[in-house]
Amino acid sequence: MSVRRGRSGFLRATAVVAALCTAAATTAAQGGPKGVLYGFTAFPYDLTDEAERRMDELIAANANLYAIHMDECLPWAEALAGTALPTWLEDNWRKDRARITPGQFVYIAVTPTANDRHSLATACGASEGSAGRLPAALRGAKFGDANVKRAYVNYIRRVIEIFDPQFLNIGIEISELALRHPQDWPAFQGLFLHAYGEIKRTNPGIRIGIEMVLQSLLVPKVAALVKPAVEASDYLGLSFYPYASSFGEFFGAPRLPPPPDQWRAALDWVRTWTTKPIAICETGYSTEKLLIREGPGLPLTGDAPLQKAFLEDVIRIATRDDYLFVIWFVLVDYTRLLEVMPGAQEWMRIWVHAGLFTPALEPKPAWAVWQQWKRQDASAPGVAPAPAVAAAAAATRIPALQCSPNSTVRASDEGPGPGIRSAQWTARYAKEWELCRTGATATRAVQGVRLWVRSDREELVLVRLQERSGEAFFELVAAGPDWRDIRIPLARFKPDPQTRGDGRLQPQDIESIALGDGAGADGATGSRDFWIAELGFYE
Repeated sequence: MSVRRGRSGFLRATAVVAALCTAAATTAAQGGPKGVLYGFTAFPYDLTDEAERRMDELIAANANLYAIHMDECLPWAEALAGTALPTWLEDNWRKDRARITPGQFVYIAVTPTANDRHSLATACGASEGSAGRLPAALRGAKFGDANVKRAYVNYIRRVIEIFDPQFLNIGIEISELALRHPQDWPAFQGLFLHAYGEIKRTNPGIRIGIEMVLQSLLVPKVAALVKPAVEASDYLGLSFYPYASSFGEFFGAPRLPPPPDQWRAALDWVRTWTTKPIAICETGYSTEKLLIREGPGLPLTGDAPLQKAFLEDVIRIATRDDYLFVIWFVLVDYTRLLEVMPGAQEWMRIWVHAGLFTPALEPKPAWAVWQQWKRQDASAPGVAPAPAVAAAAAATRIPALQCSPNSTVRASDEGPGPGIRSAQWTARYAKEWELCRTGATATRAVQGVRLWVRSDREELVLVRLQERSGEAFFELVAAGPDWRDIRIPLARFKPDPQTRGDGRLQPQDIESIALGDGAGADGATGSRDFWIAELGFYE
């Protein structure tokens, strides 16, 4: 997609526990998650406060990844000089940051290019919506220019300072540059490698990727040209809207076959093309056929059953190939937005019906697929697991943990009883909290949290519950060298005073359970091993 941007959240005393609970959500989201994360951008469907509120509610309740896509303008002058950003821009960023709920991972996409994916991005003006002027040092400059490199790195650092993302994309749909202007690719690759190296040096925990339009990547010359940059990245990001094949063809990409090979063939191919982790940075499928009256006229496929089938396959393939995340770009059809947007252009209709909701906020059939994915915490939707797989999962009972960067987690044959395996969590201390989190769904009948735990030393462990609203509750338990069957009644969990809410833990609202060890934050060195089994709820 071209022009759009998401709009503008060891323990020795109870007081320290409260401070930890505030940090727990963000730290828990800093590691390499073990499942496929799923999220949306806040692309608006109308310019009203009510639309903004409803979008925030939908994303908070239905995504564990918050995506922010920045390709409207870039404050070149301020970034080059290292001065304060335009007030409106920094205000918008802070508002966007406040919309991220505790526990959500954060993905940010930025780019030095304009929407043509070739020239330098438009400079931000003094007020929102106004265009600025490039500083003299950047006028006519190419991507390889030292001033461009310095300004872009400074800009990325400001983004990190505000948003503290776990995933960063620093080249949006940049395969279009390689497709249409291959002579300029080496200069961009130099900029990308420079920015990657500078940011990685000071922020080693952030996964930094580059985004390609999958249809364009199918051009052999493009694939060969961009391969060095992809292999130097932490992950390959994909932009993929297969129903809009004619749009890609117009710019020289190959025609995609009819559905379902329209998406299956390309997604199967990309896994053979690179061994790098893959993430879908933006995708969607229209539920309406359209004719875009641009150039020769661009027919787009689409209907609700195709959208549902596409999402089912995307999740199946993402799970099979261990993708980092999947971002469905447009959550709600935006016909209302186009009606009130002055100067809306014809090509802006390409994604107008790619939402999972109608403009009246009625869910489309594919929404049930998303909900099943959410409930299963990134397991394949639409189809029940094969009986042998389901039986093995029931027998081993290994918790699916997403842990912070200094931690590692692996399956262990050790367990508290016959046929019960565990997750072995190794927390390596680095002057900060080490946390592991798992998605959780409870009912009103739930009475408390239950887990088996063993540790290589006697020490307290934090158990933290988070509701979908962002409010959190905690309790401390002791873990030692012997297996312990821990049962914590919900009534024992204390509200975190630094998360807003009504102070009442509602089991049906719980979305995650986290375990924490804060010895590193207390100055401990070395590491600690835990074995965790049957983490969940009891009635």
